[in-house]
Amino acid sequence: MRKRILIGGAVAVISIGAAIFAVYYATKNKDNGVTAQIQISASGFSPSNLTVKAGTHIIWKNIDAAPHTVASNPYPSNSSLKDLHSQTILPNGTYTYTVAEAGTIQYHDGTLPTHNASIKVEK
Repeated sequence: MRKRILIGGAVAVISIGAAIFAVYYATKNKDNGVTAQIQISASGFSPSNLTVKAGTHIIWKNIDAAPHTVASNPYPSNSSLKDLHSQTILPNGTYTYTVAEAGTIQYHDGTLPTHNASIKVEK
């Protein structure tokens, strides 16, 4: 009987902890469930300037026959937003990044670094 009470109490504590974490995670990441798509081609990003709300999932889709990458400026350090750095995006492939903070994100195509674009993130 005592083991059942202890196990029940432990399950309740874990459940409460999971619920608190879920609320914290959703608040911290401001996930609004909204997506926006940017196309990558040989001529660059389209749209090249985008305005979204914090929590928006940005999906870059490679519509070109050649591979591309997405990385924060400046090239080649990609250091203004370390988390914004894709692997190689093959033709018809995608890369998704969720914008969390208000501000402006400047980024480029790592395979064609003269192709730059920006995302304005509002609260």
